[in-house]
Amino acid sequence: MEEDCCSTQLINRDGMFNAAGLENFIKTVNLIPQSRYGYSYAVVSIMGPPSSGKSTLLNHLFRTNFWEMDVLKGRSQTTKGVWIAKCIGIEPFTIVMDLEGTDGRDRGEDDTAFEKQSALFALQLSDVVLINMWCHDIGREQQANKPLLKTVFQVMTRLFSPRRTTLLFVIRDKTKTPLQHLEPILREDIQKIWDTVSKPQTLKDTLLSDFFRVEVTALSSYEEKEEQFKQEVRQLRQRFFNSIAPGGLAGDRRGLIPASGFSLRAQQIWKVLKENKDLDFPAHKVMVAAVRCEEISNEKFSRLTSDERWLELEAAVQSNPVSGFGKKLSSILDTYLSEYDMEAVYFDERVRTAKRQQLESKALQFVQPTYHAMLRHLRSRTLFNFKNQLVRSLNRGKLFAASVRDCSRSCMLEFDQGCADVAIKQADWDTSKVCEKLRRDIEAHATSVRNTKLSEMIADYEKQLTKALVKPVESLFYAAGQDTWASIRKLLRHETEVALSGFSAALSGFELDQETYDKMVGNLVSFARSVVEKKAREEAGKVLIHMKDRFLMVFTHDNASMPRAWTGKEDIWALTKDARAAALKLLSLLAAIRLAEKSDNIEIVLFRSLLDGTSGVSSARDRSVMSASTDLHAASTWEEVPPKDTLITSGVSCARDRSVMSASTDMLAASTWEEVPPKDTLVTSGVSSARDRSVMSASTDLLAASTWEEVPPKDMLITPVQCTSLWARFKDETQYIVTHAIYVKEALRRNDSWIPPPWAIVAMIVLGFNEFMLLLRNPLYLLVIFIIFLLLKALWVELDFTGEFQNGALTGMFSLSSRFHPAVVVNLLKRIAGVGQMHQDPEPPRRQSSLISSESSQSQTQIPVPMTESGFEYSGSAHVPVPARRRPV
Repeated sequence: MEEDCCSTQLINRDGMFNAAGLENFIKTVNLIPQSRYGYSYAVVSIMGPPSSGKSTLLNHLFRTNFWEMDVLKGRSQTTKGVWIAKCIGIEPFTIVMDLEGTDGRDRGEDDTAFEKQSALFALQLSDVVLINMWCHDIGREQQANKPLLKTVFQVMTRLFSPRRTTLLFVIRDKTKTPLQHLEPILREDIQKIWDTVSKPQTLKDTLLSDFFRVEVTALSSYEEKEEQFKQEVRQLRQRFFNSIAPGGLAGDRRGLIPASGFSLRAQQIWKVLKENKDLDFPAHKVMVAAVRCEEISNEKFSRLTSDERWLELEAAVQSNPVSGFGKKLSSILDTYLSEYDMEAVYFDERVRTAKRQQLESKALQFVQPTYHAMLRHLRSRTLFNFKNQLVRSLNRGKLFAASVRDCSRSCMLEFDQGCADVAIKQADWDTSKVCEKLRRDIEAHATSVRNTKLSEMIADYEKQLTKALVKPVESLFYAAGQDTWASIRKLLRHETEVALSGFSAALSGFELDQETYDKMVGNLVSFARSVVEKKAREEAGKVLIHMKDRFLMVFTHDNASMPRAWTGKEDIWALTKDARAAALKLLSLLAAIRLAEKSDNIEIVLFRSLLDGTSGVSSARDRSVMSASTDLHAASTWEEVPPKDTLITSGVSCARDRSVMSASTDMLAASTWEEVPPKDTLVTSGVSSARDRSVMSASTDLLAASTWEEVPPKDMLITPVQCTSLWARFKDETQYIVTHAIYVKEALRRNDSWIPPPWAIVAMIVLGFNEFMLLLRNPLYLLVIFIIFLLLKALWVELDFTGEFQNGALTGMFSLSSRFHPAVVVNLLKRIAGVGQMHQDPEPPRRQSSLISSESSQSQTQIPVPMTESGFEYSGSAHVPVPARRRPV
């Protein structure tokens, strides 16, 4: 099957450009698939008078199928507009354009404009322009397309970059005149046209050969010598083979346009020609290159975005880092950039380079998010490795600062290597910001770990200090010795030094700055002090309980800390004073914090005001009241009481008694006791001097203040006013214990009074001698007496005669009478029988050996006992009277 030339009308008679036809022609002839033609193509066009055999010549020369004139129908214009076709069998690929005839009568006035436009169109697109002319027109002024050539030359000279188009003059219907004679004439005419053309100043001396290459050939008449014509055409056809090779018809052409830009360039040239704009064909060349390179660039970018390798790489990066990311991505980009270079190689270099840079920039911008994602993976992985390495290094016992330094160095080196692996060859992206962010993340994590480690270490040492201080300080407060605070200061100093020794050694591994180091050491010292202060405040809050416990301990235990065995001979008031002194000593210890080695007068003030000064009169008002009371006691009647109702006067009945009272008062004001040597005097009866009286007055004033002298407010635990209030409560709540002890002593004294005195025992022995001898002579009496003794002893123990009669004889009798119940009698007989079977003397009831305090603190539970008429309640265990508490109304 013969190959189709695909002839298509490119521009119609009305000057309308057939863009769709041209695109169809390009696709049909396969002009630019993968730009395989590039510059390896040629464009040939023909122009000349109408009906001069142009189409016939092209059909025979290039085997096209343009319409030819039918000579039987007369001479008429066959080709209208501009037609395009593919040359069959010509290498390289050649396009031929058949132009509408010039100087035709069919167009009338518009003929000149169109023929100029089509001629310029052909000259700009074609590498070879065939100018068809009759042999007999050579030498004529208005023939042989001279006016058209003059106009075309004038326009062409305005171009700054000549294309070096080949003008092949084809002389038709040659005569017997040899070609060698006709060619000089034709060349001379063309040179004259060139010389007469008005040229720009810059091209004034430009030669015709700079713009055009002129070739001449002659053909015989097609109608008269057809075979010869065809033979000459075949010879001419051979000249179009390899026409673009050096030495060929178009071997020295310039301003080339790649085959892929032919369509766009043809449209733009015709558009400019139709709009009558100034012609700047080099700009059109650039424009064509720009448009075509843009198309290539877009096509490559589109393929890049849908590339399977890229999609797989992008998907993989979204979840995990990809090894060799940079090389893989660089290879993908290289593929499409290389394809662009291959397809755009024939376009203008500057445009091609600019569009390549745009494609590269666009492609890099497209892949940059994935590149950044890869950097994020790399940064996260490096940070994770840093964390693990730091943990392992610390677990091996390496110092913190050295561990952070070594791990940071190795991880940053790892990150740099990773960045090199991720780097894209086509991009010169700076990773310093990511590197700096990673460094900040590493520093932040190291700081966080350091703070955590420091916090844990501080907590450990604080716990160590708390454990080392709390219990010992509590014990020292409990002991309440003379040097309690000195011992606490010594303990605090020792434990703080021990803790600081280990703490400083541990801090050295963190390489802290001096300011931070000093601050942390100072905080630990302050914490140790705060532990002692907190414990002191805690103990001060329970001072009343401690005071009562201390009072009870001293009051109920001897010097060996053993429970006191009450014999009835104890000095209750001396024990009370010692116990109160111990309690007051504890109060003075807990009144203020004494961690600074400074002395104070708290203990002196408290003892002089609360213990030594309790018997003094605190103010002039009290003294006046006492003086008035003394005068009333000296009177013979009571105020506001009638004499007839007076039974006992308040005054002293005689002068002797009044003198005794006056002497007693004077003795209390003296500095020594009568009949007692001064060396044996322990406590004087009055205030010895004005200095002592002033000291007591000052102490009283200090207790009315809200602060202690020489004690900072922050170190104060109990104010003087609070001490006074606490002491009053303490005395009130411990008074019961003292009263209880007094009654126990009295009870023991009464129990001891059941034993007869020695003189009575001697009298019974003397007076009962006869009865004793009678018992010896009659042992049966002795057995009866022994049985009676057992019976009475059992009754004594069972009925608790001693306890019952302690509250009075009448009360005891009523209580014993209520116990003579049959059940009681049966129980009594059983007890007597048991005693008789044992055949041994019953053990007498043991005397209460120690005082059991019914109350040691407010926290102990009280068991209520009914009140008796005498105002006392009885303890069933000690069998001694216990003073009943007054219940609040």
